[in-house]
Amino acid sequence: LMRENSEAKYEALRNQIDPHFFFNSLSVLTNLVYKDPDIAADYITQLAKTYRYILDKKFENMVSLETELNFLDSYLFLINIRHQDSIKIDINLDTATCKNCLIPPATLQMLFENAIKHTRFSLSDPLIISLKRDNDWLIITNNLNKKQLVEPSSGVGLENIRKRYELIDENYIIVKEEKDTFTVKIPVIEL
Repeated sequence: LMRENSEAKYEALRNQIDPHFFFNSLSVLTNLVYKDPDIAADYITQLAKTYRYILDKKFENMVSLETELNFLDSYLFLINIRHQDSIKIDINLDTATCKNCLIPPATLQMLFENAIKHTRFSLSDPLIISLKRDNDWLIITNNLNKKQLVEPSSGVGLENIRKRYELIDENYIIVKEEKDTFTVKIPVIEL
């Protein structure tokens, strides 16, 4: 009964993963079709990869970090087209970490999306997001220049990630906001 309860909770959390950028992506695509058909074709391919991943992995509890990073590449291609080089990404992970670590699907995408949603950035003052491993943690950090949001953040994304880790193996995440940086540490789960 406890296991079924945990699985039901996990399924409910997984169902919350529905990226907000879909309609923005279609809007960007509409403009690209007329301006640059070749980039529009690439954009469609990456958008399809992004949603294929979400559909294919929605029933999996964990995926390899390598698989997650491939998905993140497609997502970041879409974001970079939209934001025109005002987001810089620094991923510093070794091959063994990528191949031998597991992560709940779409975790990195949600964390990167969270940084984009809550940080004010431009070409002259870019958003810088880094991902690295430090012992038993994957650390995602971004510079912080908070946006004034019309509606306060609901915190659903971080809470979703937190609960998914708790349900998987009673692991936890660490969220730390400082004056100029926002950091999320997620536990490394080895194969």
